Amino acid sequence: MAAKTKATHADWRRYCKDKAVYGILASVDLPAELRERVLKAGFYVARIHDEVFELDVPANFKPKAY
Repeated sequence: MAAKTKATHADWRRYCKDKAVYGILASVDLPAELRERVLKAGFYVARIHDEVFELDVPANFKPKAY
């Protein structure tokens, strides 16, 4: 994608037209029930604690491509 100060929806569509796009939710404090809902929706979950970034990917996780 070209360097811009603001990317539009059309810019993303052009850039991603032949690519799969996946979602991720990053959180410092995420309740367990919300974590489960986010994973079921097909989004990755990233947690940040003690200055450590941790990607939460359960064994049976299937990410959803958009």
